[in-house]
Amino acid sequence: MTDYRLSNQIGVYRGELHRELNPTWLCAVLASQGLLPPRSRGARYLDIGCGTGIDVIALACANPDMHFTGVDPDPQHIGRALELAGRLSLPNVSFIQGGFDDPRIGKNYDYVVAHGLYAWLSEQKRMEFRQMFAGAIDPGGIGVLHYLVEPGAHLWRTLRAILSGLVEHLSVRDALAEMARMAEDKWGVFASLPGVRGIIETISGWPEEVLQHDLLNSHYIAEPSPVLMANLARLGLTFAASADPLANHDVFSLPGGLPHPAPQSRAHRAGLSDIATGRLSRIDIFAPNVQRIPAPQLPVMLDGLSFALMPGRLQVAGFYVPTAFGQIEPAPAMADAVLKQLRQRPTTVRMLVEMPMFSGNLPELFTLLSGMMAVGLVHPLRGIRQDPVFAARFNALAMQQMLDAVIPGPVSVFTGGVISVGSDMSPARSGEIASLIEMDRAGFFSPIRYLPYYDPSVA
Repeated sequence: MTDYRLSNQIGVYRGELHRELNPTWLCAVLASQGLLPPRSRGARYLDIGCGTGIDVIALACANPDMHFTGVDPDPQHIGRALELAGRLSLPNVSFIQGGFDDPRIGKNYDYVVAHGLYAWLSEQKRMEFRQMFAGAIDPGGIGVLHYLVEPGAHLWRTLRAILSGLVEHLSVRDALAEMARMAEDKWGVFASLPGVRGIIETISGWPEEVLQHDLLNSHYIAEPSPVLMANLARLGLTFAASADPLANHDVFSLPGGLPHPAPQSRAHRAGLSDIATGRLSRIDIFAPNVQRIPAPQLPVMLDGLSFALMPGRLQVAGFYVPTAFGQIEPAPAMADAVLKQLRQRPTTVRMLVEMPMFSGNLPELFTLLSGMMAVGLVHPLRGIRQDPVFAARFNALAMQQMLDAVIPGPVSVFTGGVISVGSDMSPARSGEIASLIEMDRAGFFSPIRYLPYYDPSVA
């Protein structure tokens, strides 16, 4: 039987696309908080711990005017990444087989991201990683870090301890089935863990290498978000916002609104939100220079930032946002008006905020749009004219099931990433996906015919 507990080798990891790593998504999130995003055109993007490179390659296909670099220590991961990039003849991506301290990585990246890495490093390696992470970011750039947080990680830690014990005697799949039976019968600790049955059901569907990485790896450390934010602040990085739009708005992350006294900083508010929601992880944006959007540039942002309604949602009327403290229906009348407008065409923020019910209230509009982003109703758009040839090649391989990864939809140069259909691109959905690709090719998601996307590098 494989001894997962002592294994530091993750094995070949099945890739998965994360919308929060998309530069277009990140720029929209920052703009929603009134913060100046990094440049996009000509940007340099670094993914530390890129695995088989599927995220990096998909983004490179969707953003041919940027350059993407993936770093991973596993030769099998990098071998797969190079093979796929070669099949696509992709010119704007490179890969480095090495650790995060490899001197070939260099500095001055506009985007530095790390997902599924930090919490699985030892204490010493985490300190070294923070120094490298801070040093790699350009003064005008951002870093995006996924990490596990307390106190929400206590549930994960409990499940990990139970599973680790059971795999001494059972296979991983049999151990998970046994845990499901225990939860159903409310054995001991399971009786005091709300939602545990649903979590076990979810992780039972994960590939075995993902279970090894997330639950059975020997290194696993969570910490309060204010502690991590303080450690990065000492290295010159300031917490700007969460890449999860819900975490940036009190209505979705703090039941009953702000406590008294009010939080003194964004980091303080993040820590309170973690306590209120019990979230397991965060994916946050840090920057060496957090700047408000200058007043003269605000009209450019309002005119340039556009949103589109996602496929399968064109007939939606109203929506709910699931939170840790129940479903929230944000401003139903406003939501219906926004959805009605987006059903007609992609729309700029200026057009939306000038609707009578908003009366120029940007924070209220962005709260609504953030909720819509989080539940997959809308996606921000990148309106710089791009060559779609590489996105088309990627989509063709995905349609043929030739990518060993979870691909939730076709790649588009308009969204700067994936147009999600909510699940993998399975053969059973080939007609739906082909129709969606044709809609994208025809410019359905293009805001170009209205106004250019806000891009500080060309504004």
